[in-house]
Amino acid sequence: MNLRFLLICLFLLPRFFVIAQIPAEVKNYLDSLNATFDKEKKIDILLKLSSLTVNASFVDSYKYGQEAIRLSHELKHSKGLINAHNAVGDAYWFHADYGKAQGYYFKAYRICDSIHDKQGIAQSLFNIGWIICIQQRKYEDVHYFNRALKTFIEIGDSMGIGMVYNALGNMYNDKFNNFREKPSFDSSLKYYNAGIKIYTLARKQNKIPVFMTNIGELMSLSGDLESAIYYNEIAGDLFIKMQDSVGFELSQMNLGNYLLQSGKTDAGLKLLHEAYDYAKRSDNRDILTHVYEYLYKGYKQKNNSEKALFFLEKFKILNDSTQHEIYSSSILDKQNSYELEKKEANIKELTQANEIQELKTKQNRLALIGVGGVLVVIIIVAYLLYKQNKEKNKANLLLKEQNLIISQKKAEIESSIHYAKGIQTSFLPDITDLKLTFPDSFIFYRPKDVVSGDFYWFCQLNNYFYCLAADCTGHGVPGALMSIVSVDKISQALFEKKLTEPCEILSHINVEIKKALKQHDDHSKQKDGLDIALLRFDLNGNLAFSGANRPLYIVSEGHLEEYKADKVAIAGFTPDHYVFNQTEIKVKKGDNLYVFSDGYADQFGGDEGKKFMTKNFKNLLISAASKPMNQQEMEIQAAHYNWKGSYEQVDDILVIGIKI
Repeated sequence: MNLRFLLICLFLLPRFFVIAQIPAEVKNYLDSLNATFDKEKKIDILLKLSSLTVNASFVDSYKYGQEAIRLSHELKHSKGLINAHNAVGDAYWFHADYGKAQGYYFKAYRICDSIHDKQGIAQSLFNIGWIICIQQRKYEDVHYFNRALKTFIEIGDSMGIGMVYNALGNMYNDKFNNFREKPSFDSSLKYYNAGIKIYTLARKQNKIPVFMTNIGELMSLSGDLESAIYYNEIAGDLFIKMQDSVGFELSQMNLGNYLLQSGKTDAGLKLLHEAYDYAKRSDNRDILTHVYEYLYKGYKQKNNSEKALFFLEKFKILNDSTQHEIYSSSILDKQNSYELEKKEANIKELTQANEIQELKTKQNRLALIGVGGVLVVIIIVAYLLYKQNKEKNKANLLLKEQNLIISQKKAEIESSIHYAKGIQTSFLPDITDLKLTFPDSFIFYRPKDVVSGDFYWFCQLNNYFYCLAADCTGHGVPGALMSIVSVDKISQALFEKKLTEPCEILSHINVEIKKALKQHDDHSKQKDGLDIALLRFDLNGNLAFSGANRPLYIVSEGHLEEYKADKVAIAGFTPDHYVFNQTEIKVKKGDNLYVFSDGYADQFGGDEGKKFMTKNFKNLLISAASKPMNQQEMEIQAAHYNWKGSYEQVDDILVIGIKI
């Protein structure tokens, strides 16, 4: 959790922090829920419960929000639906599942738009913009914030206007941090100042110190530490006047960090230790994480490797729980060993001192010289042990720093892959386009990793509708790259080459993908390809099918007919001159068509950990064929999850179902 996230949560008090501090209210609301029979009142109570549990329990918050959605649907209560969808969106947001959160915010937005609820529209646009522009860093989608701001201005909602100004300031603040572009700095400062002005006019003084803190962070990023310190000192004074301990400690923590950066190490450490004491008392893990990091940097500046190592370890424990046991035991062993060495050295020194005293009384000069020699050896050994221990501490500090860098790089890679998922998804058509042509249809799409080697594609072109399911070599990032190349060549075949026959389209993309991957070179080791099932529908109920290693199943009146594909792949080892076969089929109303990748049938699971197998997949389709496609999709998903159980998913999964 970064610092700007902590500040936005503080900005939205009491929506998050205060709510999280009063779990005792949950029991009272549950008692009220059980005691009332008024369904509208139940909706209000459920929404309050969802908000109260949003920071502590995703499962409870989600459950209350979904029940509020159900009751609102039953009563046709539009306002209840809007608030309930936003509540479930908040639950997913706190659970860091921003994709699902965004989906629920969009649903709330559509309902608000249908009843012309401008307040709700503006709030939904703000929620969506926050996820896309700030957490996903898609700065180009700033229009969500701009639309929210315009609507808040229209209805005269000063709280909403200030909220958007703060978010826009944070967005450009983050953009400046990443790209160091002066226009981003100027925009961030402009919106922060606009927010201060709007809240000053509206007499909402309690929100102003958050803007001051944000401006301080912006100044620190620009290198103006003097201004950063100035703004944080103002924020701290305002937080004290408002008796806001969380805000005050955040400002003190920031101030301590800026003092460290400006070379005032002792003053910075003093403030950070005060913030540390507060965070320990209040068990605020978010503040603690930052304080540990800053204390580590401060003691590193003072060349105090022992304390720097201590606070780096604390920071790592909170940041990376999987390493907690390894590192804590390692540090504890070293500390115990060091204490034991000191005790043993003290015992030896005391023993030797007694011996010296006895020898003095006996005036044994030779023994005294011998004892002196032993003392010299002990001192040398003690010095060597101390030096060795100091070197070990330095080595451990370096190791922790390297592990921290690795963790950060891992997070950057994961962030890049999630961003790549958005790029890959943009290449895929909207499922609603399929449902416009075939209302009774579904797509069950479950990548093994974040990005997928399986993909679906369909489009309406003249009097034809094309639909395909494809399975590229591999999965994850290599498969996703192949899928993007493949979609490009499919579009080229249809829109540039104007090919209409499925067999011709497959032959064309076979040649083009081989060219793109340079597979015509005899020395090329790049022999990747893909399997495809391609369907073409016309207005007269005629279907043309061509496939590369992927068949077509048609279930009609309880009987499954399999139309086999050519036993070759697209690209790879398939010759350029290969001509794919094409099957013409007359379909009738009620027929069920299925195209799919091999991931579903190849999934391991069951009591014996075996594959699901094609035979069981066929029987599943036959048993479900009489039902609407949305129910078929649910049964196919349930069968997959029940079979997989605790086993790992082995491949990407794609199943497309169409009822004529």
